[in-house]
Amino acid sequence: MAGFNQHFGSRNGDIVDPLTKNPRPPVMFIDEAQRLTGRVQDKLLKPIERIGNGITILATDDIARIDGGLVSRGVVHLFTHPTPEEAVPHLIRIALLEGHELVMEAAVMIGQSCDELPRDCLGLLQESMNFGVHTITTNEVSEILQG
Repeated sequence: MAGFNQHFGSRNGDIVDPLTKNPRPPVMFIDEAQRLTGRVQDKLLKPIERIGNGITILATDDIARIDGGLVSRGVVHLFTHPTPEEAVPHLIRIALLEGHELVMEAAVMIGQSCDELPRDCLGLLQESMNFGVHTITTNEVSEILQG
């Protein structure tokens, strides 16, 4: 709460005035919103309403732990993780953009080993590119997975 107050104002309620005076619509992003206590979520209701044309993003993987009042004031967007099959063409494209060739079998191996978490797939791809080879094969990916 101290960090929130430090950036947006005092505990007595005027936490949005700097945001509402900004000529551009403000964006308030709160990651891991399910970790906010009920009291903090209650205190967010008025600021979110006062922001008006601004955007408030509450990122969470457990929407059941978000106050119903907050949920009712917005639009819920659910994002699903890509399947390994969906991830493969993206991994190949990213490797190409980074100046590497990712062999199809290696891309499939990366996609299947990441439990459908894009961050993990990208991390494994990055590690594979750190080998310093232009073409990334199953050999490089296997070495990382075994290490």
